[in-house]
Amino acid sequence: MPPNPNIRSVVAAGLLTLYSCTLISAQENTVSDSVINVVKSSDMNQVSEVVVTAQGVERTKREIPYAVQAVETESFSLARELNVINSLQGRVAGMDLIRTSSGLSSASRVVLRGNRSIVGNNQPLYIVDGVPIHNSSFSVPISDNGGVQGGDGISNINPDDIESITVLKGPNATALYGSRASNGAIVITTRKGIIRKGIGVEFNTHTSMEEAMLLYKFQHVYGQGAGGNYVKTSELGWGPKMEGQMVEHWTKDPSRAGETYAYSPHHNFEEFFQTGYNLANTLTLTSGTDKLRTLFSYTNTHAHGIVETNKLKRNNFNLRIDGNLSDKLSFDAKLTYFNQHVDNRLSTGDDYNNPMRALYRQPSNISLEQVRQFEYFTASGERRHDYWNWPTNGGENIYWMINRTIRAEDRNRILGMGSLRYEFTEGLSMQIRSAFDQVYEHQTYKQYNWTYTVADAGNYRIDDRHALEINNDFLLNYNHLFGDLLSVNASLGGNMLYMENDSRWMSTNRLLKPNFFTITNTSQILANDYLSEKKIHSLYGFATIGFKNSLFLDVSARNDWSSTLPKENWSYLYPSVGLTWVLTDMLDNNPGFLTFTKLRASYAQVGNETDPYITNPTYGYGLGGQLGYAGRSSSWNAPSGVKDLKPENTKSIELGFDIRLFRNRVGIDFTWYRSNTFNQLLTIPLPIASGYSYRYINAGNIQNKGIELIVNLTPLMIGDFRWDIMVNYAQNENLCIELTDEMTEYTTRGRSWMTTHKTVVGEAYDQIYTRGLMKNDEGQVLINTLGWPMSTPGQTVMGGSSAPDWTGGLSNSFSWKGFSLSALIDIRMGGMVYSFTEANLTSDGFSEQTLEGRDGFVVEGLKDSQDYDANPDGDPIWVENDIEVTAEQYWMSVTGRSSPIGGPYGYDASFVRLREVLLGYTWNLKTSLIQSIGFSLYGRNLDFLHNAAEIIDPGMSMGVGNIQGVEGFSIPTTSTYGVNVRFRF
Repeated sequence: MPPNPNIRSVVAAGLLTLYSCTLISAQENTVSDSVINVVKSSDMNQVSEVVVTAQGVERTKREIPYAVQAVETESFSLARELNVINSLQGRVAGMDLIRTSSGLSSASRVVLRGNRSIVGNNQPLYIVDGVPIHNSSFSVPISDNGGVQGGDGISNINPDDIESITVLKGPNATALYGSRASNGAIVITTRKGIIRKGIGVEFNTHTSMEEAMLLYKFQHVYGQGAGGNYVKTSELGWGPKMEGQMVEHWTKDPSRAGETYAYSPHHNFEEFFQTGYNLANTLTLTSGTDKLRTLFSYTNTHAHGIVETNKLKRNNFNLRIDGNLSDKLSFDAKLTYFNQHVDNRLSTGDDYNNPMRALYRQPSNISLEQVRQFEYFTASGERRHDYWNWPTNGGENIYWMINRTIRAEDRNRILGMGSLRYEFTEGLSMQIRSAFDQVYEHQTYKQYNWTYTVADAGNYRIDDRHALEINNDFLLNYNHLFGDLLSVNASLGGNMLYMENDSRWMSTNRLLKPNFFTITNTSQILANDYLSEKKIHSLYGFATIGFKNSLFLDVSARNDWSSTLPKENWSYLYPSVGLTWVLTDMLDNNPGFLTFTKLRASYAQVGNETDPYITNPTYGYGLGGQLGYAGRSSSWNAPSGVKDLKPENTKSIELGFDIRLFRNRVGIDFTWYRSNTFNQLLTIPLPIASGYSYRYINAGNIQNKGIELIVNLTPLMIGDFRWDIMVNYAQNENLCIELTDEMTEYTTRGRSWMTTHKTVVGEAYDQIYTRGLMKNDEGQVLINTLGWPMSTPGQTVMGGSSAPDWTGGLSNSFSWKGFSLSALIDIRMGGMVYSFTEANLTSDGFSEQTLEGRDGFVVEGLKDSQDYDANPDGDPIWVENDIEVTAEQYWMSVTGRSSPIGGPYGYDASFVRLREVLLGYTWNLKTSLIQSIGFSLYGRNLDFLHNAAEIIDPGMSMGVGNIQGVEGFSIPTTSTYGVNVRFRF
C-alpha cells in the first residue's frame, strides 16, 4: 500500500507553524517583570539542572559534554502502563520502542540511536539507583515464527516508586558502565524517605479499562467453502454468498448429527474481545529525621486482558532506608520484592499455540456462539475437541485454545542494594556498594488430549529459570574548587560482576492417562538442563576539570576483564573525552534575550564482550541407547580457532549545543552523532567433514549517523496560567559499511514462512527479503499457462528495512491553579512491515480485498504465446495475457503460509498517534488529616492520526529480538481509559 505522499510535509509544516507561533508569543511575554516573577524557580534554574549520569553520579547538566535527556515522570503513575517503559514512547528523542503482541505485561523492544550489533543485543542497559539490573524475558519459543514473549526486567518496576528517569543515549554517555551499556542506558532513580514530622501517608488508587482497536478488514459476504460451494470441513472462505440459507452443521459431536444452521455472516473478530481492566492500589509510608529516613511502599495490581482467560496479578514491596551513622559516615539500603502471576500469556506469530491464529481464520458463517461449545464427550466419557476440520495441521477452535491449552507463569524477584559512604575530609569521600538481582520463574503448560498436531495425545511441560546478578563496586571521589578559576572532580572506581543463569524444562512425550497433568504420566520424560556463569571485573576512572565554571574537560577510561573472551583478549580498555563550553558565561556583552548557550563535543570507545562458552567446547547429555549419550557443541572452539576473537568495539563522536532564550521560555537542544561498531562476532558455516557446523569470527562495521533535536517552549505564562510545549525529532541512518573481504551479506535469519533477513554491505541494517513477482526488463509481470503470476524461485527480492527514517513527539501541557491538561503525540515515519496475517487471510478468502474478482478477472501482464512455430529455439514470445482466473485461484497461487509473495503485504510503517491525554486537578487542603487530593482522567493510545499501514499497528511486533518488520496474527492494539486518585495525609 503506497504511503500518503503528503503526510510528512503536513507534519513538518504543522510543527514549523506551531514553533513560529510560540516564538512570537514568547517574545511578547518576556518584557513584563510581572510575568517573570511567576516563573517557577525550577524553570528559571534549568541551566543548573541536576541529572543522574554514569555510576549514579549526580551532575549539573551545564557541564556534561554529551546528550542527556531527563524525562518528566509525574504522569507515569497517573496514566499507568503495566510495563512502565512504554510510558517513554514519544517523549525521548532517538528512542524507537516497539511492543510485543503477547497480551498483559508484554515485553517491549527499546533501541537508542539505531542497531549496533548484527546478531547481539541492541537494547540499552537499565540502571536502578546506580546499579544495573537483570533485563531478560521468560521466553519459550515454540516455532520459528513466534513463541511466548515474557515481560522484560524493566516491566517489574513500580511507577509509583520512580523519582526520575534519565536517558543516556550513546557510548559517549555510557562509557563508564562498561560493555553492557554499549547501546545506551536508562537510569532510574527511586524515591527516598524525607525529613518530616510523624509519618507521611500516600494512597494512590488507579482504575482503567482497555478496548481493542480493530483495524483488520474482513469480508462478510462469502462464507466457508471452496469453489463457490459450502464445505462444512473447509478452513477457507471461498464458499457461496451468505444469505441465511440452511446448511449442515460442522460439529463432530455424534449426538448432534444432522443439525443445521443459518448460513449467515457474523463479525467474530469484532465480537470476541472483551473490555479489559487494570486495578492498581499503592500505599506509601515515609518518615525521616536528619539522621534516618525511611520509605515503604506496597502496590497491588489486578489486570484482565481483552482475551477473557488472560489475567495478571502483581505485588510490589519496596523498603528503602538511608541516613547518617555519623558526621562522616552515611548509608543507603534498599530491598524490593516483586511477585507476579500471569494466566495464559499469548504466543505470537504463526505459532500453532497462538489463539489469535484460530480467531483470524474462523469462517464468518460460524458464530462465536457455536464455537463456545468447543468440546464434547464420547459414550465412554472421553473428552474431544470440536472443530470443523480435524485432524488438521494446526487448526483449532478458538475457545478450546484459550480454555484447554493453559499456561501459567509465576515470577518472583528480589533486588537488594546497600552502600556506605565515608567522607574523609571535605571534598574527599569513598563509597562502597553491593547489590544483587535475583529472579525465579516457573511456568507450566497444559495441553489437553485432542489438541491437534501439537499435542494430539495431550502434553504437560514445566519450565524453571533462575537468574542471579551480583554487583560489588567502590568509588573514590575527590572534588575541590581552587578559587574562582579552577574546579576538579575526579573519581576512581572498580566493579566485580557475577552473572548466573540456570534453566531447565521437563515435558511429557505424550500423556498416558488423558488430561492427568503430572510429569510422570508418560512413557518417556523429555528434559533439558542449562547453566551458565559469567564474570566481568572492571577498573575505571573519570574526571571533570572546570575553568571559571564555563569550560569543562571530561576524561574517562575503563578496563574490563571478561570471562567470556579468550585469555589473549579478555582485557580491553576504552576511553572517552569530552569538552563543554558555556559560551554565555564568557561573553562580556551578553544579549538580553540569550539566557544560556552551551557547546559540547565528545569522543568515546565502548567494548562489548559476548555470551559464555563460545571459547570452549561444551557437552550435553541426551536420551538414547541403554545409558544415554554425550553430545558436543556444534561450534568449533579449538584454541587455535578462538584465540584471536576480540570484543566488539564501538567508536563514537558527538557534537551538540544547548541554547536557552528569553529566560528559559525557549530551549533548543541539538545533537549530531556518528558511531561505528567493529569486530562484530559472527558465525560462519564449516564443511560437514570437519565435524562442526560453524565457527566464530570477528567482522563487520555497522554505522549509525544522525541528529536529535529537542525544543522546549513556554508560549504563555500569565498569572497562574502556563502553557508548555515540547517537540522532539530524531533521524538515524543505520548502515552496514563492511563485513569481510569475502562476504558482502550475512543472513541473520534464514527462510521462514514469509521472509529472510540479511545484513548487506551498503544497505540499511536488517534488510527484509521476500518472494517476488517475475517481471521483464520493462517491469511487466509474467504470467504462467494457468493465468497466474510467475514468482521468483526463492525469497530473493529486497523489501526494505524495518527501521524508521525518523521519529518524533509533540507534547502540550497546560496548568492553571490546581488544574492541569496535557496531550502527547507520538510519531514514527518510514520503515517497512510485512503482514503475514494478511497474506494468510487473502489466501484463505477472509480478507476484504478478496471480494473483487470472485466471478473472474484477467491478471494484467504477459503470457507465453506458446507459438512454437514462431520460436523454434524455444524462447517464449510474450503477448498480453487473456486467461481468466477467479480471485480464489489468484490469491491461493501467490499467498498462503508457504512462502507467499511479499510485495502485496509490505506496508509503510509510518504512523502519527495520539499517545496520551491527561486531565488532572489537585486540591491542596493542608488540613490536619489530609494534605492534598489529586484526581486525574486519562486516555492512552487513543487513536491514529495517520496510519500508513491502515490494517495493522506498525508499533507492535512478534518479539523483542533483532528480527523486526514482520507481523503475524497479532492481538489488536488497545486504547486505555482510566482514572487515578491520590491522597496525601
